[in-house]
Parts: sequence; structure tokens; C-alpha cells
Amino acid sequence: MSPPTSGRDDPDFETGVVRWFDARRAYGFLAREAAVDVFFPASAVEAPRPLVAGDHVRFLVIDAPRGLQARPVRLDRPGS
Repeated sequence: MSPPTSGRDDPDFETGVVRWFDARRAYGFLAREAAVDVFFPASAVEAPRPLVAGDHVRFLVIDAPRGLQARPVRLDRPGS
């Protein structure tokens, strides 16, 4: 079994920007390249710090029971 990838080399990961995130409400939305914005729950965030509007991220889009969601959501430029 191969180790998990960081998402940077995985062609299925999309890139986008955090449009809005509210830690108190535990969800946010990502602006995607050439597609509609997508919802993400706080539980999907895999980052060393809380996300803020304007952060560049990489993510997978899944078809969840309540619609499209981004999972996992990772900083595209760690340390930024």
C-alpha cells in the first residue's frame, strides 16, 4: 500500500480560494476555478492553522448526501 499523498501531486485534487469560513459555525465555502462555489465543513480541514478568506487550498469534491462538498481541504501553500 502506498503512503497517502499530500494532494499536490494528485490530479483529482482541485485548487481554489477560501471565499468564506466561519469557525464558530464550523463551515465555509471555496471559490473554484471555472465551477460553482463548494461547501466545506470544518471537519474536512487538514491544515496547521484555521483557514481564512483568501487562503489558497487544494481539495477533492465529493457528492455527499446534502450536495457537493470539499473533503479534505488542505492549504496549497503551507506556511503561508
